[in-house]
Amino acid sequence: MNGYDQLLEEVIDTDICVSCGNCAAVCPLQYISIVDNKPVQDTQNKSEIESRSGLACNDCNICVMSCPRIEPSYFWQKKELERAKYDGKPKAARTTYQPIKKVCQDGGVVTTIFKYLLDNNLVDGVVVSQYNENCAPVPVVVATEEELLSAAGSRYTVSSIYSPLADLKKLKDKGYERLAIVGTPCQIYALRKTQAIYNRRNMLIPHNIITFAVGLFCKGQFDDQILRSIDIDKAGVTGFDVKC
Repeated sequence: MNGYDQLLEEVIDTDICVSCGNCAAVCPLQYISIVDNKPVQDTQNKSEIESRSGLACNDCNICVMSCPRIEPSYFWQKKELERAKYDGKPKAARTTYQPIKKVCQDGGVVTTIFKYLLDNNLVDGVVVSQYNENCAPVPVVVATEEELLSAAGSRYTVSSIYSPLADLKKLKDKGYERLAIVGTPCQIYALRKTQAIYNRRNMLIPHNIITFAVGLFCKGQFDDQILRSIDIDKAGVTGFDVKC
């Protein structure tokens, strides 16, 4: 058993999926999509896709090799991941840029770093998350300071950050050749696992256009079901804060 069947049994059905959306982004045949923050197989179009491509869903096993909840089993992938480790010294910082100070959750460091990357043409866009009308975070690609400021602040519920990467051609058509991304440790681990696969095989995937990644500290995320259960006008909510 491999591919989506393995994901279903070991990750989805056991409720340890982190909803990063990585499996959907790497699926070469776009069999997998994210519905309600969970990966689902496109059973409706499966026969058509298999007939057109000549491949079955579980042929490549890339979704499993890219999942942050399944440990790597190939020695070369482990070697690439070991090489990517960074052993640096911790530092504390806070932005000095006033427009970011006004909208940031804590120090505004991530937003400031992304502003620097955009201002100096080091990336073409940044994958961040924004709240939709239901106060649920959705991943978006932004390219201007105004868009970046509108996405500032922490999100305490999960966002499938790799969903925008599923259509590489669409990204490139919009001029996104180099992207930066921010995510929790498990989400960044998914990125590194995927890059380890394709660096070894020298193949083109959306993750290869991610040239800068910021990993956040994380003690866990909330489910947005909490918000759905609260009887308030979500249109009037301006932000969230969590104190331990």
